Amino acid sequence: MAQKWQEKIKIVLLFLLAITPFLIFSSLLYLKDPLPWPDEGIFLDIANNFSTKGTFSTILFKDTIPGMSQYAVWQPPMYSYFLSIWTNTFGTSIIAVRALSLLLGIFSLAVFFLIAKHIFNTYYYATLATLLLSIDPNFNQSSRIGRMDILAFFFILCSFLIILNALNSTNKKLYLCSGIFCSLAILSHVIALLAPAIIALSILLSSIKFREKVNAILFFSLPVALGFVIWFLTIIKTLNIFIAQMQMHLAKKAAVKSWVLHRWGDGQWQILIILCLIALFIFALHVYKNRSLKNYFLLAGFIISATTVIFSKEQWYFLYFQPFLALILISLLKNAKEESGIIKQTGIYTLLLIIAFISFNIIFSKMIIYNSNFNFASFTKNISENIEPNSTVFLSVIPDPYLALRGKNGLKFYEFPPGPTQLDKYRGILNSSDYIVLNALFVFPDYTEQYLEKNSLSSKIIGEYSGYKTKIFKLKPPNQRGF
Repeated sequence: MAQKWQEKIKIVLLFLLAITPFLIFSSLLYLKDPLPWPDEGIFLDIANNFSTKGTFSTILFKDTIPGMSQYAVWQPPMYSYFLSIWTNTFGTSIIAVRALSLLLGIFSLAVFFLIAKHIFNTYYYATLATLLLSIDPNFNQSSRIGRMDILAFFFILCSFLIILNALNSTNKKLYLCSGIFCSLAILSHVIALLAPAIIALSILLSSIKFREKVNAILFFSLPVALGFVIWFLTIIKTLNIFIAQMQMHLAKKAAVKSWVLHRWGDGQWQILIILCLIALFIFALHVYKNRSLKNYFLLAGFIISATTVIFSKEQWYFLYFQPFLALILISLLKNAKEESGIIKQTGIYTLLLIIAFISFNIIFSKMIIYNSNFNFASFTKNISENIEPNSTVFLSVIPDPYLALRGKNGLKFYEFPPGPTQLDKYRGILNSSDYIVLNALFVFPDYTEQYLEKNSLSSKIIGEYSGYKTKIFKLKPPNQRGF
């Protein structure tokens, strides 16, 4: 009995050791990396309207996004449900909103730790894999921002853990359970569709009999299909609005380049991407020689998630690729240590250390840049002091002060639309505003500059540092404006 408790304590200590860097980074960069993002205020407003009015909606975009003031249906509803319950309990501050994501990040690391243990059959390598994920810049950022990605990520990992156990079991209920978590992931974010693709491929490549494969996929697919039915039922009454919002969302995607190309412009990320491709090539050779279910699962996950990252174009979606990278790197390390000669071992160790060093350095450099002089509370206080009470404010700024200023001094806010919209509707936001807080022109930049040149009474710079610096424009009364 005592030995079992010692073993459990050892496992807990190994897990705490693995996530220590993540906890340290999160405490030091909580409101700094990423900076408070417009998405966080938008999702909070949608969740808050659900709590108070019973509908997912927001007026932060006025009428620049079709139907958004009545129904925000461009994303599945699960995160908004979670956020509504959470903020009703813990408040609507930026700290409270991000606390939900941070908690989900810790839970995700715990599930990943168990996945790694299942794959490597030892807590030692599970600790190394979890440590590698805990210092990943993408995972760290996604665990500190109030978006739905980390919720979908958590459900995806739960689904993966259960399916890996199901493939070594005769218990068909496990396939249903995996499908349920996969369904919850899709109801949190459409990007989670990568999960059933990875799982279905893993089942097909498994060593179980063909009939059992068919049954496994059917059992797994039932809850996934049910999730789509539930989502469809929530939007069927607003199908035209859903289509219009999705068309706008897809138009935005089509107009931007992939974040892989953005990252490629940075020297550190360029090296990291090249090393990841090298790791993939080495692992693919290993899988060719060692065709096991676990290896197929890792290779399929790596390729499908990497393809999703490239073509989805979003910076936050790197999150879904990182677990497979960490597991493949540790798998290469384990295989090199057990089977290879000194030359190959040295090469794998070097590859792993360089990737870990660059990941750590990317985060550490942000800790230096965003030092104690960067203070979100002071930044938002200075903005508030330069805006008259009961005014309407248009925000086109990062870090976004909305979560700190909402509900104060009778202020009303608009946010810049996150996709292509009509100029007359955008002009409607400008004409309805008394102030514009601006440090980046996201929509109609030339028009906005000309509008401010003709219609601003005064302007003032707030902040002294590049990360926390913006300009406040006070506009003329509506009846005195032209253009």
